[in-house]
Amino acid sequence: MTIELTRLRRIDHPKVKAVASILIDDALAIHDIKLLSGPHGNWVAMPNKPDKQGKYRDMVHPINADLRRQIEVLILNEYESGGMTHE
Repeated sequence: MTIELTRLRRIDHPKVKAVASILIDDALAIHDIKLLSGPHGNWVAMPNKPDKQGKYRDMVHPINADLRRQIEVLILNEYESGGMTHE
C-alpha cells in the first residue's frame, strides 16, 4: 500500500497546526486530516463531524493500528521538517 501526502496546509492557531490530504494507492483521497497540538504533543485527527448529540465522530478512519501509524508518521514528519507550502 502506498500513502502519499498531497497537501499540508499550515494553520496559525494554538491548537490546529495543519490540515493535510493524503492519497492511498492512487485510488482514495482523504482530505481534512488535522494535525492538532495537545498536552502530550502533536497528534493526528481524522476528518470528523458532530452527530445529533454533538459528539464528534470520524467520517473515515484506519481500521488497524499499523495504517494509522503510517499516516501519523507521514504527516508529523512532513510538518516537523517544515515541508509543503503555506497557503
